[in-house]
Amino acid sequence: IQCRYCFRKNELHTNDPLFKPNTEHLKDYLERNPQVEEVILTGGDPLILSDQKLHSLLRDISSVPSVEMIRFHSRTPIILPERLTKEFLKVLESFSAHFKSITIVIHCNHSSELSEELAMRIRPYHSAGVHFLSQSVLLRGVNDEPIELAGLFKDLYHMGIKPYYLHHPDPVKGAMHFRLPLEEGQEIYRKLRSLISGVMLPHYMIELPNGRGKAIASAQRDSQNRWYDKDGKRLKDKAIP
Repeated sequence: IQCRYCFRKNELHTNDPLFKPNTEHLKDYLERNPQVEEVILTGGDPLILSDQKLHSLLRDISSVPSVEMIRFHSRTPIILPERLTKEFLKVLESFSAHFKSITIVIHCNHSSELSEELAMRIRPYHSAGVHFLSQSVLLRGVNDEPIELAGLFKDLYHMGIKPYYLHHPDPVKGAMHFRLPLEEGQEIYRKLRSLISGVMLPHYMIELPNGRGKAIASAQRDSQNRWYDKDGKRLKDKAIP
């Protein structure tokens, strides 16, 4: 699954080894870096894999004692809620003794994407202790109105999916028509905060250049135009798009 507005649509077809699966390399890295407590399975989309492949992957990760949390980032439950099967839940439950938490982060951008089928499918997962979060992208012409976002985050929350991230769109070749200025996004987010409870409000984030991770987009600059990452650490450079 490749979203039109995601940078990966221009990168996953390259021969860069970064995008090639290598479970042995992953295990070796985790064993040499015990400070890593959480593994995130994400982009492409891990839930397009079979239950058998996911079981094998989780088995390898769970063999590293220092990994306590596993997280899936996926859009599949939105376009194919039937993927949240009883069999997949059994796979997750079989590793509940190895991981302190198992989380599924669902990628959803508009309330119209939610369904009763999805709501029904996630109930057994909640009962089994699987956590659900959401991430969304602020997209021009799709959800760039505070009232639209408020409706989305309310619907997610009442479905048992905690809004987690609202991403400012990346500058993606072929998708710049979805992008809006950061200042406009900040104003939308300010208005959004007055429309919903704080427990429904996601973090508004922006991706930093050169692979340096994420920064808080809602208040990332101080009076001297200095930028701060998501952990509150000041960044040296000022020029962030």
